[in-house]
Amino acid sequence: MIKTHKYGYASNAWARDVITMLGYPSGRAPIAGHPRTVIQGVTVWINPLPAHSGARTSRGTMVRRMGSRLFAQCPHCTRELTYKCLAQHARHCRATPAYAVIVGNIGTVYTGADSAMADDIYAEYVRATRNPRARCAGEFVTLMHAGEPVRSVRAVDA
Repeated sequence: MIKTHKYGYASNAWARDVITMLGYPSGRAPIAGHPRTVIQGVTVWINPLPAHSGARTSRGTMVRRMGSRLFAQCPHCTRELTYKCLAQHARHCRATPAYAVIVGNIGTVYTGADSAMADDIYAEYVRATRNPRARCAGEFVTLMHAGEPVRSVRAVDA
């Protein structure tokens, strides 16, 4: 699972976990980079390492500044940024998912762009509201699209 720091930032250690998920068990990325790959719904890739940065130490030896080579694409707004910045960006991303299913007494149970998944979850909770022992018994179930209600039902109405 792609992890983030408790304050919303990804750390270098977790970036190494993603590199391992890309198929490099040593945690070291190849010099040539890695093509775009989807891991747990997030597109990630590794940029190639530049030949050199041009910086030299006082002794004249060449210094390689790796910087961030692991990049990710925001699944909501498709903005490309370093993997370390993805978690922080996700908190402030203004792009909202297309579909949402909201259940009274529970809250939002689904947000995403898949209409079939939203319909399935909506139907599942409509059935659950008819069960008098369910947590959502007798509550409203609402399917939203782009912030507007598409369907709404209550168990007594169903």
